Amino acid sequence: MADPYLSDDESVILATERILFRSVTLPAVVLTNRRVLLLQIEGEDISAEEILLSQIQTAQADPVPGADPVLALRYRSTGGEMVQESLTFLAKDNQPRTEECAEWAKNISGQIALPADSGTILRIPPAVKEPAAPPAGT
Repeated sequence: MADPYLSDDESVILATERILFRSVTLPAVVLTNRRVLLLQIEGEDISAEEILLSQIQTAQADPVPGADPVLALRYRSTGGEMVQESLTFLAKDNQPRTEECAEWAKNISGQIALPADSGTILRIPPAVKEPAAPPAGT
């Protein structure tokens, strides 16, 4: 379990309620500048799972016609394996939450960065010297 409270250098970007995660309806999910907090509240006890932004590879909104929109997160777990999780934005007052789901995908994508060693190699060709101009009068 993660610490459900924010650290001093952490700020909230988005927060929402009624998200289905692993067959459980969560009362709140919070996006900070460091992680996605999946909050559970039982009585006066608050617990949380977290997905660190530094581990997220992709965040994609998947609107499903006639169904609640899904935010698909693909990330590397602390054990190193790739994981795919879905956050379903359950309708509120019979109103679909497609735009809200898309906003979450956009904000998460804006917060994640490619790892420093993404496997991309930039090759710069060596400089080609221009041939010297022939001396005047030759």
